[in-house]
Amino acid sequence: MAFHNPNPFQNLKRAIRSDVDVHVADYGSVALVHLDTPEAPRGVEENVSADAPFFGTALVVQPRYVAPLIASMFEAGLEVR
Repeated sequence: MAFHNPNPFQNLKRAIRSDVDVHVADYGSVALVHLDTPEAPRGVEENVSADAPFFGTALVVQPRYVAPLIASMFEAGLEVR
């Protein structure tokens, strides 16, 4: 049974403070974009659809979309590692 969250960014309000806003973990066929600060979701919301898949508080992204997503995060003033 699939769980559909109408606003996946809502759950990220409890994200922990970190020295960077976002960190990316590349697993080959999928990348997890961990949104580590309360500011991080704001830099992502306008570039990611509301029905994007999440694994916990990490956004699940196909590798081909990671570079453009990171570029948009830099433009939003986020620090990415």
